[in-house]
Amino acid sequence: MDIRPDSAGGQIAVVCDTNVAWADTGQMSISIRPGENQTGMARFLQANMHRSEEANDLLDQIVPEKKINLLIISEQYRNRDSPTWYSDNRGPAPIWVRNSIGIPVEDHSSRDGYGWIRIKGVTYVSCYLTPNKSIQDFQEKLDLLEDTLQEAGGRIMTAGDLNPRAVEWGMRKTDPRGKRILEMAARRGLLEMNTGKTSTFRRAGNVGTIPDITLASEEVAPLMVNWQVLEDYTGSDHQYVKFTMKKSLGVKIHKCKRNGWNVSKMNKDKFSLAVTRGQNSLMERSDMEAEATMEATMQIINQACEASMPRKKRYRNMDAAYWWNEEIAELRRECIICRRTATRKRATGVQTYKAAKKELNKAIKKSKRQSWGKLREEVDDDPWGLGYKIVTRKLGSLSASASMGAETMRHIVDVLFPTHPVREKDFYETPLTNIPFFTEEELIIAVTSLKNKKASGPDGIPAEVLKAVARVCPQILLYMMNACLAAGILHKQWQVQKLVLISKGKGDLNSPSLIDLNFPSSIHIEESRYTKKVDLLATLDVNNAFNSARWAETITALERFQTPEYLMRILRDPKRKKITSGAAQGSKIRDAGGYVPVETYIPLQIPTEVGSVVTTTKAAIKHRGIWMDNRLSFHKQLKQAADKAASVTSALSILMVNVSGPRPSKRRLLMTVAQSIMLYGAEIWADALKKKTHRKLLAVVQRRGALRIACFYRTVSEPEIVVIAGTIPIDLLAQEKKKVFLRKTEVT
Repeated sequence: MDIRPDSAGGQIAVVCDTNVAWADTGQMSISIRPGENQTGMARFLQANMHRSEEANDLLDQIVPEKKINLLIISEQYRNRDSPTWYSDNRGPAPIWVRNSIGIPVEDHSSRDGYGWIRIKGVTYVSCYLTPNKSIQDFQEKLDLLEDTLQEAGGRIMTAGDLNPRAVEWGMRKTDPRGKRILEMAARRGLLEMNTGKTSTFRRAGNVGTIPDITLASEEVAPLMVNWQVLEDYTGSDHQYVKFTMKKSLGVKIHKCKRNGWNVSKMNKDKFSLAVTRGQNSLMERSDMEAEATMEATMQIINQACEASMPRKKRYRNMDAAYWWNEEIAELRRECIICRRTATRKRATGVQTYKAAKKELNKAIKKSKRQSWGKLREEVDDDPWGLGYKIVTRKLGSLSASASMGAETMRHIVDVLFPTHPVREKDFYETPLTNIPFFTEEELIIAVTSLKNKKASGPDGIPAEVLKAVARVCPQILLYMMNACLAAGILHKQWQVQKLVLISKGKGDLNSPSLIDLNFPSSIHIEESRYTKKVDLLATLDVNNAFNSARWAETITALERFQTPEYLMRILRDPKRKKITSGAAQGSKIRDAGGYVPVETYIPLQIPTEVGSVVTTTKAAIKHRGIWMDNRLSFHKQLKQAADKAASVTSALSILMVNVSGPRPSKRRLLMTVAQSIMLYGAEIWADALKKKTHRKLLAVVQRRGALRIACFYRTVSEPEIVVIAGTIPIDLLAQEKKKVFLRKTEVT
């Protein structure tokens, strides 16, 4: 990672930085390298939304228009459902970091009335102090803010609506609030960044004021430029403030690789011609080594792609709001004109301005309704399209996590791939003969098995392109693969895999794991006529079970199974850096549990010590995604499944209103999502639905889905609506899954 010291010896803030941690599998190399970065400008927006729904809507349009990277907000209409939305305890002073720029937030916290985040050594504070409190309450909140700034130290920028008046930022006089803020700023070495006397609070019929202020430490102030009050219509009584950070702040934007190709627009004639020409030139150089052959072949395929199809467009997450149109844009311009008129002619212009605001608000709501109506109509053609992704919040759900430092990445890779002793005799130099080379038939079978519309690897070549090459000129691929097999090497690009950390919303990101295995180490079940009771079920969590497997032992096992030497030579390639751990996922690990009889009464909570770790027994435990309680009633499993399915049903109901929307067959298809959630693991707990209270947990959720399928209202009973909607009762579906599973077991 490139961290450059400034003149004072501190770290320069990096507001926009994307670093990539690469890890390879097998004996391929592990490397940690930051992406190629280019210096850029970070754009900030300071906004008081005054709890306005209209302002909340227009913010979705203002942010992409101004290309904002980080927002410091006061009095928002509602919190955004985003992992990069950092709110204070009471809620009126959040900070919103835009997902698409990969800002590495190192730390964050919040108090009553303000919140802060830290990005590469710079602390950004958002605060809001209401004017309705007494001066004593104001002073208490200001003291807490000053204490936080003192603890943070170093580089600081604080902004928000503090509702003060001071001559220093353009007001006619300084009030007690302004005086206290100026004194606090002097003690902490903060400078006022407000420029000019443009008002930020403009209510029609009232004199404009400047309650929104921006303060920065002496180190940060020279880096802030273009502080200005925007004249755009915001839907709030406040005008937003925009400013940028200069390049010397060290803002880094990841320079991504070029996008892949749009295979759907391939010109097959041009592609065939380019591949054929490339093959002819390749066959003329028969004395090439294997590595050179692979490089030349990959270059031919890349050139053929460039000549026959365009590149995909990169999604910047800076598109206009989905409801935005020219009519709304024109109404917003009219609102700006009417607001200026109302400021100059208060007696006659206020009512006109209010009418213009009302028309704009109506147009936004109308456009939203129409956009959702189009989405519902599109469900008939594509049930799993944009509408489904929006309501289930799957759109962008796997966006990249925030960037992290080189030390953090190195720690994560060390945890995921621990170091073990290597074998002394790790490769052989004995030349091999009689290597069974690949045939054209085997190549065609392998290429055909690749699935279309899947993400390509680091080389950027999708499966569709490989299939096209195999159809036009399979010899070029066959020649390359056999050259690799004869030399016992792999192309260096094939040895690289991107390691992406996906947060589950819990746990420490600095303690990652690829796979966690839970298997029972001891279990004893007593079964009577009325109940099943587990006396003790202990589980052992094997952290990083797959990727921590010793590579030397894997090599030894392959040799024991008499793996052909021409394949072992590829695994022992001495030109690659050794990895001492890691195994392919999908390996079979047998349970090592034993039978431990327990004949005495065991309380629900028992502290148990395993090494230095102390754990406590619980009434229920999650194993392989199934919640098991001490009586094997599966009540918690059914409750958890019902709650999760209910939230999915509620989300899908947005697409399935009673009037208009998709036809019943598409509605029934969408509701199978909730049905699959409820039936997870039904092979185990199907008999639990014989109890009415357990069956009712799932039947209530199924009834809600059936109402949406049949377009009925809630007065219809569960048995009737299930028949009308054409769905099978959930208890019968569970029993069906169990019987199918038992039938498969009998056959095998």
